Amino acid sequence: AAHYASELIAFQPNGPFHLVGYSLGGTFAYEVARELAARGREIAFLGMFDSSPHGIVPLPAFTEMLLRTASGHVRDALTSHRGSRMRYLLGRLTGLRHWISARLGSMNTRADDTALEVPTIPDGSDLDWTIELAARHRLRPFSGSLDVFVADDADTAAISMWRWLAKGGVAHHRVPGLHMTMMDSAHAPG
Repeated sequence: AAHYASELIAFQPNGPFHLVGYSLGGTFAYEVARELAARGREIAFLGMFDSSPHGIVPLPAFTEMLLRTASGHVRDALTSHRGSRMRYLLGRLTGLRHWISARLGSMNTRADDTALEVPTIPDGSDLDWTIELAARHRLRPFSGSLDVFVADDADTAAISMWRWLAKGGVAHHRVPGLHMTMMDSAHAPG
């Protein structure tokens, strides 16, 4: 984030800055906005398209998302066929156990807030490596506001965590389409 903030300031020293990110890029835009604000620059707009916070979030945000997700699964189980309810819930509990284990494992940090180890790039996807690296980053509050554009298939429990981070408030805007299609021209107005 510090590098990108420096690049933006070199290009446009006085701002104001308008930043937007899509998916994982929303977290990157958020961190660049924080860095620019810390350097005294004005953030006129920070927008995200279908972005949830990738990283270590404040405990209240983590707890809220966990409870919202669990209640959604219980609701789904209660409305499912009676014979499949227990199998569904057991599957969700197994997934939840793995999910919590991964999140708690990523919270291992030193006193100086740097990660204990940086993951190595695996054979295969750089995207997987980027997501893993972002998951180990501790997100800090941002004094400004945030606009989140949400697709029809969005994980609203995860996206709602931004309200714990953006101290200037969060505005949510529904965008037609799915995560992978919301940027298509068919969903753009006019």
